[in-house]
Amino acid sequence: MGSPLQKGFTIMELLVAIIIISILVFMISFSIYEDYVEKSKVAKDGLMYAKSCLNDLLTYCMEHPGESLDYTIFENCQDRPSFYGNVTFTIPPANCSVGGTLPENFYVEAHSTLSNKFYVKCVYNEGGIKCYTESQ
Repeated sequence: MGSPLQKGFTIMELLVAIIIISILVFMISFSIYEDYVEKSKVAKDGLMYAKSCLNDLLTYCMEHPGESLDYTIFENCQDRPSFYGNVTFTIPPANCSVGGTLPENFYVEAHSTLSNKFYVKCVYNEGGIKCYTESQ
């Protein structure tokens, strides 16, 4: 008589499959974690500076309605070193409104030398300021 047929997987085959799946999951989760850490560092570097710059510009417009914005006079809108690198700003040219506010959807972007994937953007809209981190 012959030996009976064995059905199923051996312990070694199951272990190899589990190890391969574990390595793949680790690789995927590690890259997601790296992006998360990079995004949080960019937010830490740029959020405060971008919001301060936008607040200075808004204050200027309240005090000088209808005038052109000159970003070079505001210290908070100047490129600066920060905790994780250097922060540079992107600010579009604009004029203060006659009512003493910034134009709708006016924004300030803070870019960190730490990342070429993410930056902070603060937008003035409907009388308020909203800041968030965006992907490039």
